[in-house]
Amino acid sequence: MRYVDKLNEIRKQLDMRWKQIDKFESSVKSYGDTKSQWRRKFATKEGELEALKVLFLFFFLKSLIFFCLKKIRTRIRIFNLN
Repeated sequence: MRYVDKLNEIRKQLDMRWKQIDKFESSVKSYGDTKSQWRRKFATKEGELEALKVLFLFFFLKSLIFFCLKKIRTRIRIFNLN
């Protein structure tokens, strides 16, 4: 009987170890999934940021050109008045 009890005890310990390994594998898989989700979100936000940079540059250049044209028109008017 002692041998059977010892064998059952070892089986229980082995089952517990396998459960721990399964939980660990699940945690690692969950971490990998979360990491890939964050990478996708980061890439999306990075693309949005680049689009905003381009948009900002476009409006900045547009206002700069408008300002320069306004100055040129003013100088032409002054020139025409003289």
